[in-house]
Order: sequence, then C-alpha cells, then structure tokens
Amino acid sequence: MGIGMNSVDPLRRFVAEGDPDVVMVAGRWTLLDRTAAPLLAECAARRVSVIAAAPFNSGLLSTDHPEASGRYDYGTVPAAVLDCARALASRCSAHGVPLPRAALCFPLREPVVSSVLAGFRTPAEVTSAAAHLAHGVPERLWAELDAPNRL
Repeated sequence: MGIGMNSVDPLRRFVAEGDPDVVMVAGRWTLLDRTAAPLLAECAARRVSVIAAAPFNSGLLSTDHPEASGRYDYGTVPAAVLDCARALASRCSAHGVPLPRAALCFPLREPVVSSVLAGFRTPAEVTSAAAHLAHGVPERLWAELDAPNRL
C-alpha cells in the first residue's frame, strides 16, 4: 500500500500513522527542492520505500539552460527559483555534467529512494535519461551541488 503527492506534511503523517510500503513524493526531493528531507528520514526509520517523482521540477531542470519561460511546480518560474536553477546548471557545467543528468541521479543518492519517476515525451528522451543514469555524476560535484543555492 502506498500514497503519493507533492505535499510533504501529509505524507509524513501517513508514514507516522499508517503502515505504508511506499510513498511517492513529487518535486520535493530534487536538486532544487529538498523539503522532503524529514520525510525521507522518517521513511528510512520505518523501512518505507520512497519513489522520488518529478526530478526535473516540472521541466526547469530538464535543460542545461534553465529559462524564465520554463515551468516550475506546474506554473511560472519565480525569479529566485530561476536563479537557483541557473546556479546549479553553472556548477554542473563546470564539471562537464549536464544538469538533467545531475537532476536524475540526485534522488538515488539517498538509500531510502528506491526509484525515480520522471515524465518523458519521446523515446529519445527515455534513451537520453538512461544514458544519464548510466554515466552518473562525479562525487566531487555533489559537494558543490549540496551547497546553498537551492530552495
């Protein structure tokens, strides 16, 4: 039994009061938004598996050049969020890593995350995602990506 949503607090309550096998959290355990950290800790303590959905934050992290015309949380990108996305892209670029690769790989760094669920429009996007996961991200980049400049 499981539940999924993009709101962390109801998921935390579900984990605390229920007996789920899995929770899916959308857009809250990403390079840009890590507000699901308490949920992941609680899931790990209770041996509840996590599916990290929407690793591109509605598409903002799906390109090496995040733009104001992109989408975030299914809406217009706030300026502060765009600045954070661009800073992440810059750090990735300095290491020769595409931002979408880091976005896909990031959630899997947490042992409680069993899978990442991302939406793709074409077979080419699926192939690209598989290549990103196969190549991974150098450990030295994670330290920079874990620094401030995220939500």
